[in-house]
Amino acid sequence: MRWMETITLRSIETSANLGVAELVKQMLILSGPSAQRLVDIKIYRLAGIETDFSIHIHWDGNAGFQGKSSLGLRLANNLKYIGLIDHSIWIENGG
Repeated sequence: MRWMETITLRSIETSANLGVAELVKQMLILSGPSAQRLVDIKIYRLAGIETDFSIHIHWDGNAGFQGKSSLGLRLANNLKYIGLIDHSIWIENGG
């Protein structure tokens, strides 16, 4: 099973652009073995709006799947100080 964790950030801070990528790197380093099923992380910015971001964390495997990962929860918790957060899980729909 493949699944994706999405963390969307809406900020009024124009400096958020630099902080988001750095925070993702730091949290990934701190994750260690808990991120062993991690496939990829992508950071997107809303076209035309420099303060809205969507972080997509792609995972593979359902062993121990319990929803939001510790990496995702830590990221969302740290980003909430920059702006509004929406944190959700999407499961790949076979096919």
